[in-house]
Amino acid sequence: MAIAMSWVNTVSAISVSMVLPGVLGYWLDQRLKTRVVFTALGFGLGLAIGILRLLQLSQSSVRGANDDNQIVRGANDDTNKQASDDDGK
Repeated sequence: MAIAMSWVNTVSAISVSMVLPGVLGYWLDQRLKTRVVFTALGFGLGLAIGILRLLQLSQSSVRGANDDNQIVRGANDDTNKQASDDDGK
């Protein structure tokens, strides 16, 4: 359950960081009575931020998976070493 909540938090944060610049751009366009200049810039910035955050997330997931594999390999090595030590006795 904790892992699911962590993912919900991460996805929500990425979604907000993608949409909020566009919404702020829209608000600024309304305030300054411009067309869609700041809205387009805001959503473009949000898209770039979102892509960067997703890349960071995927890289950290890959690193975490590699760490898990090393832990499993290390545990298997210890188990194999114990089994060979037991055979020698």
